[in-house]
Amino acid sequence: MPSSASHLLIQIRAAAGAHLILIVRNPQIIQEALEEIRAVGGDFHIYPYDLASREQVLRIVPDMIAYGHEIDIFVHCAGIQHRSPAEDFADTEWDNILSVNLTAGFQISRDLAKNWLNTTLKGYNGQSRIRKKILFVASVMSFMGGVEIPAYTASKGAIAQLTKALNNEWMAKGINVNASEYFPLCLVFSL
Repeated sequence: MPSSASHLLIQIRAAAGAHLILIVRNPQIIQEALEEIRAVGGDFHIYPYDLASREQVLRIVPDMIAYGHEIDIFVHCAGIQHRSPAEDFADTEWDNILSVNLTAGFQISRDLAKNWLNTTLKGYNGQSRIRKKILFVASVMSFMGGVEIPAYTASKGAIAQLTKALNNEWMAKGINVNASEYFPLCLVFSL
């Protein structure tokens, strides 16, 4: 079940007139959030993709372009975790958590940036008001260690560093990359 913070994030975007594209593995789990979007007059599309599947993640940006969506803001707020003592932590859990929390966000950001830099931001000179935005949802675990959540802590620490690296590389090209603490839900594309 999405958190109330996630609901709030979606409501704010919808109330501001953003067209939301929600990427979620199981659309049934966000029915409450969808009702909240409708209640504030929000406009949205839902697409089912599994962020633990590299094949599906790599289809997201090409599919959104093919569907005619022009993406201005990408918010990566997917996050899963598993609790287990580090000495017993299963490799499959580690891989799954890093795939969803970190790798999918990087791959979608990379593919969006490549598209933006070859289309709307081509020849960006710093004077244009056109900018694209990427927001990663971090966590308190981005800045401190956790207990019995080694993969989650590693993924969120990496999100903090990835945010800095991508912003350093892309800011001068018209893409702002930032991180904010805590809105776990799904991926939200806001147009």
